[in-house]
Amino acid sequence: MSLGTLTKLEGGESPNGPLWFERFTLVGDNAYAAGGSVGLLAALRALKKSNNLNILAVIGQDNAGKQLGYDHVNDKLKVYAAGGAEETNGDKSGTTYNLVIVSA
Repeated sequence: MSLGTLTKLEGGESPNGPLWFERFTLVGDNAYAAGGSVGLLAALRALKKSNNLNILAVIGQDNAGKQLGYDHVNDKLKVYAAGGAEETNGDKSGTTYNLVIVSA
């Protein structure tokens, strides 16, 4: 079970300090399980080459009615269907999600 590739599309640092607003695409987990997929923070830190970053917010954008949520305590990205229920377990690697990550 692992998230796919995280790809930065655009974004940068806020002029008010070390606060980053960046848009990414993320390939879904090949074995999504209830409670979400682990590893978004590690993927972001690896991509930005910074072990000091922390995720403040994840905002999904234009994901065919699906909503994204981020569990800070457990570092899990959650995917919700259009009706609000969490996505079912299974292979989501065929789906690429659009998201904005706010980090500091």
